[in-house]
Amino acid sequence: MEQCYLCGKEFNENDVKKHAEHIIQQAIGGTLTVNDVLCSKCGGKLGEEIDKPFNDIFSGISTRLDIKKDRKNKKNSSIKGRFVNLKYKFKALNFFDEKYNLTLKDYQYQFNEFCNEIKEIDVVWQNLKIYPLKPFYRYINNRVEIYGQKKNIKTFRKKIEKEIKEQYGQDINIYECNDLVGLVEFPFEMDDEKFKRGLAKIAIGFASSLGIKRTEMPLVLDTKKNKIKDKINSLPFYPFGIFDKLIELQKNKFEHYPFHNLILFTLSHPTESYDKKKLICYIELFSTFQWYIVLNNNYSGKSIPYEYYAQEILKKDNYKVEINWRRYYKERKLYLDPLNITEEDIERKYSSYKRKLFSKFKWSTNSDISLLKEKYDFSKNIKNRWNIEADLIQEKTNKQRYRFDFEEYVNSIIKTIINQSLINKSKDSFKNIKYDSNHIASFIGNKTIELEYDKIWDDIDSMINFKNNMGLFFKRKYNEKYDEFDEEFIINSYRTAFYNKEHLLFYPLLKADSKDLKKYQYMKFYMLEDFIQQENFKRKFLNDK
Repeated sequence: MEQCYLCGKEFNENDVKKHAEHIIQQAIGGTLTVNDVLCSKCGGKLGEEIDKPFNDIFSGISTRLDIKKDRKNKKNSSIKGRFVNLKYKFKALNFFDEKYNLTLKDYQYQFNEFCNEIKEIDVVWQNLKIYPLKPFYRYINNRVEIYGQKKNIKTFRKKIEKEIKEQYGQDINIYECNDLVGLVEFPFEMDDEKFKRGLAKIAIGFASSLGIKRTEMPLVLDTKKNKIKDKINSLPFYPFGIFDKLIELQKNKFEHYPFHNLILFTLSHPTESYDKKKLICYIELFSTFQWYIVLNNNYSGKSIPYEYYAQEILKKDNYKVEINWRRYYKERKLYLDPLNITEEDIERKYSSYKRKLFSKFKWSTNSDISLLKEKYDFSKNIKNRWNIEADLIQEKTNKQRYRFDFEEYVNSIIKTIINQSLINKSKDSFKNIKYDSNHIASFIGNKTIELEYDKIWDDIDSMINFKNNMGLFFKRKYNEKYDEFDEEFIINSYRTAFYNKEHLLFYPLLKADSKDLKKYQYMKFYMLEDFIQQENFKRKFLNDK
């Protein structure tokens, strides 16, 4: 693009400068950046107005997940929560089954393992540990246990030692605990308007990066007032189709979970004129929050069959790019082109570096760095343009490592669902075999998933429905060389269309029952919460070793 999508001004080198914009907010792990959709002034404005309140909604998730962030936070990240008594709160983790009723065995388990007699208290999560905001102690099994943060426990212990001796006797042992174990709820304070506007900003940025003009997104962008609209035309995703239902039930078992995903496409309404198209962006954050943002109900531009982006979230170790400078000058394009690094990108980063450097010495950015080297005795710490270029290659390379082949991912999970359906048909043969959690047959024993697979083989209509949905993803293509038909995978139906019996339906045109949708969203949310807890246990175990 040659203009900022918010203010509509054309980019120049003076007052409308290009801005390196994260399409998905970097605070929640977004790594896709483009520099030709927003000017620096509008980027800063939307950062405060849209990004900050949007990121705050996800702070309880992003803080506890070890996600990739471009900006380093020097402070120890922490988040407040509530230690929950299982007797009083329990939410179903499944949107297909009836609510699970707790048994006496459940209560006994929590009483023994999770300090069940403790009432709900405010806690803090920090550095993989959970401790109460205010220290407290309890008497159990002829000993006293003090709970709190290490720095607070010492002061608290001195205060209560005398009281403990008088109440329980001199032989009582005192134990200190700075990490509570149990059910903890962390805040997820949903503000509908802030949430939808944050999603709209993602959709607008992604569409703009693909060449969609600002005037072609009237449902989300007010081009007269130069602002993102307050009310956004949106629709939550619900898995109506059999393939999507089976995918979502076990998504946390598939590769790359949790991830961010964007899909931009146009859709012609079956009952309306072919020329009247909807421009829609599907957004999936943390493999959990799934929404369609409608950008235009009457889009007349060039059809967009399917444009997508997908990236992992969990932090990876950086890969060190070793540049052979002797060969680099000859092979420079081989380094820059795959990373989409332009001369403009390099010059912008170099100019920014010079501005920051010279601002310390009241030096002009037009001055030569070599003059600064002569004037100041720290030449080893000053970078030239080639150093900045190498830094940019390193930075872009590490960002690219979070992207994954989304088409191959969808192909893989669709084939997994097909194979699992065949395995389930003969599941009695697999009942006594134990599989690891990643095995294709590991779903056996999960009654909910088995029940959904059983429905496939209930009757001839269900089998035809499954076959029709399978046909959306595969087509036969004639191979002249071998005089036979090859099977070709097509991704375009994923999250856009599905068959219900013999009828082809489109996701963004349907609304789910509110009760079913609520159950589904609870399931997705607690699936993510369970993953976060398991990951933190792993990280804590490695830290303690």
